[in-house]
Amino acid sequence: MNIHINPTAQELGGEAARLTAYLLREAILKRGEARLVLSTGSSQFETLEALVNEDVDWRKVTMFHLDEYVALPETHPASFRKYLKERFIAKVDLGAYHLVDGNPVSIPELTRLLRQAPIDVGLIGVGENAHIAFNDPPADFQTKNAYIIVNLNDRCKMQQVGEGWFATIDDVPKQAISMTAYQIMQCNHIISCVPHKVKAQAVADTLHSVAVDPMIPATLLKTHPSFDLFLDEESASLIDTQKIVEFKPKRKISVVLAGAGARGVRVYGAYAANQPDEMEIVAVAEPNDARRENFCREHNIPPERAFRTAEEMFARPKMADMAFIATLDGEHIAHATAAIEQGYDLLLEKPISDSLEECQELLRRTEQAGAKVSLTHVLRYAPFYQKAKQILDSGILGDIVSVQASENVSYWHASHSYVRGIFRKAEETSPMIMAKCCHDLDLIVWLTGSRCKSLSSYGDRSVFRRENMPEGATEYCYDGCAVKGNCQFDAEKIYMTNPKTGYDSVGAGQLQFSVTSDTTREGVENALRHGPFGRCVYCCDNTVVDHQVICAEMENGVTVDFSMCSFGYRDYRLLHILGTKGDLSGNLEEEKLTLHLHGGKSFEYDLHVTETIAGHGGGDTRMISDVLANERGETPSSMTSLRQSMESHYMAIAAEESRLKGGKCIVMEEFLQ
Repeated sequence: MNIHINPTAQELGGEAARLTAYLLREAILKRGEARLVLSTGSSQFETLEALVNEDVDWRKVTMFHLDEYVALPETHPASFRKYLKERFIAKVDLGAYHLVDGNPVSIPELTRLLRQAPIDVGLIGVGENAHIAFNDPPADFQTKNAYIIVNLNDRCKMQQVGEGWFATIDDVPKQAISMTAYQIMQCNHIISCVPHKVKAQAVADTLHSVAVDPMIPATLLKTHPSFDLFLDEESASLIDTQKIVEFKPKRKISVVLAGAGARGVRVYGAYAANQPDEMEIVAVAEPNDARRENFCREHNIPPERAFRTAEEMFARPKMADMAFIATLDGEHIAHATAAIEQGYDLLLEKPISDSLEECQELLRRTEQAGAKVSLTHVLRYAPFYQKAKQILDSGILGDIVSVQASENVSYWHASHSYVRGIFRKAEETSPMIMAKCCHDLDLIVWLTGSRCKSLSSYGDRSVFRRENMPEGATEYCYDGCAVKGNCQFDAEKIYMTNPKTGYDSVGAGQLQFSVTSDTTREGVENALRHGPFGRCVYCCDNTVVDHQVICAEMENGVTVDFSMCSFGYRDYRLLHILGTKGDLSGNLEEEKLTLHLHGGKSFEYDLHVTETIAGHGGGDTRMISDVLANERGETPSSMTSLRQSMESHYMAIAAEESRLKGGKCIVMEEFLQ
């Protein structure tokens, strides 16, 4: 990263234009052509004015640009097409240019043209909220698309008003087509021209940040191997030179994986495959022969690093930077302890344990060893909850008074995992409030910024019991059950014919992968006829509850209502936070939040997730990225460090004790002694 500070915006523009022209001439000399991406806005006036007068054979240059408002006519004063035609294209004899026209249907062709050859230089501005292009915070750093449709936040809209492009915030279009952060980073050289006082805070936030932060999108630019940042004295006025943090090229993190089940394969394995420069899985432990062999083949793991058990793997000397533990719940403590003793840092699947003593002992061992241990409380990383946290921390809601949250587990998910599946028996894995809901309890602690003071809990296993078995039902769904036609829990429906979950459904595979390693149609059906996933839901040996509520008071006085129920029509989480100045509500699965200010305006936030590995509302990829960054030393700690995550477990353990004692009030200070 090279930082250039000039006295004025005019001088900034001249220096940046000279560097841009030099790089274009070098590209033309080497390849006979050059390709350029331009940004727009008032901050680019001086640079473009100087660039058109530089000595460049423009006939050998192809130009692209970053973004455009959806459906905005080119005749509008704010049109970026209009901007570039008037300020650049009309003044140089370009070989070719390709503009974003504001029509989403043009994205595939624009992508094709953009990716025909490398982009030599990208002139990338930085917005007042540190956005790059129109990638507003929280920016999507994971999508590999070239362009996406984005929803503009209010800070971004106000910038457009402040620059004089629109009269009011309501006049600014709600959406734009934007080049993605990923695509911007593919430019061979990035030059950012950021003048004027209004950009000073964004510049300081970017340079001072110790992490690549989706809430400060411009921090990503610091990871580029050829990044030049041009400032004037005004935009540089808030920089503390002692706080400037530069990022070195990312060091690849090596990982051993314990457990090649659904999470191991579809989340951690997929991340390693998609981000080979960031992470490599060098060993695996998995008792299922077929899964282990498949995983080794896909990740080029040699036979000597393939183990049947995690115990075998952790008996060997340390083989990697980190261990990712994705084994069964009841094995987490033993495997985590063994890995720490060998010197590994950890990413540990939740839950840690449903034993208070075991949780506290693991924390003690971790801190004694100086190990970095992160727990997979992935929802902290989901854009939905990140935006909620940002809104709460801004103070716009006033003092938080009450949090109302619910997790509604779909009927088919509940039957798959918690009635027929591996999480069905609390005594072998964890109680439902821990296994499923420690995510939600962690969010409550994180969002409120407070530990729990006291709680009471109620719940039961009311439906999935043998005495509720309908007349004519059979032990297995494929055994001629007389009521399967009207039973939503019929295994054949869920795993084979349901349009959303069945064998031929879009995104099918994860359920079937859990049923059997032979995921052919014949293999799945055979497993359902003879295995646990084909059992009648009323005839299983399940012990976990199918509904539970928690009423809690946090140490800062916030009251909490949380409810889990296993009979949702689909999986969805609801959030409602009430403050003294407004309330915030939303549905994670709809990826939308609504902010209502008392006596004022309402705001909607569309937090659509676009990445391929988009589990848990987009949290999975962001969690892994954060954990790897922490391992490289780019962050002081991960967002879900063991100590931070432990509070959710304390709440879950206390809630289960309260439930078993008829809703007894548990005072946490006494409980944790």
